[in-house]
Amino acid sequence: MVKLKATATATKTRKRKIICYDGIGSHVSGIHTRKNFLRRMLRNTRGERRRCSKSGMRNQYPALCNHPSAGNIKGWIKWSGALLESKESCSKMIEAGKRANEERARLAKIPGTKEHQVVLDNIAIYKKTFPGKPIPNSWREHLTNAEQAKLKFTA
Repeated sequence: MVKLKATATATKTRKRKIICYDGIGSHVSGIHTRKNFLRRMLRNTRGERRRCSKSGMRNQYPALCNHPSAGNIKGWIKWSGALLESKESCSKMIEAGKRANEERARLAKIPGTKEHQVVLDNIAIYKKTFPGKPIPNSWREHLTNAEQAKLKFTA
């Protein structure tokens, strides 16, 4: 009698980690594949990398010109501040970030809050830096009617 070996093929399903990044040039959902993330990073930093290689900017601004090499995905993740997460975890983090930004925008409209003071400080800095230039309209929504009446905005 021949004994047959029992072969157990236990398949482990490993959750695939994706790149979670919601910075400049990111996908709206914040979820990226490795290939997509690398393509976006290279496209977003093309001008900086070109300027750093041609001129003496690398010596003058080392932090700005310290890009990882083109195929170094781990370097780009570290450089951009992205995270390797599961898809569900990334979605939760992106949603939490959006809610926090909405709350900050809501508080910026209320006089007396720290966020509102930040808007007023930014306007003061803008007026000192660019005297005579009108203030961008996007800042208007954070001000009361009385504050808007005192300032000159773009048309």
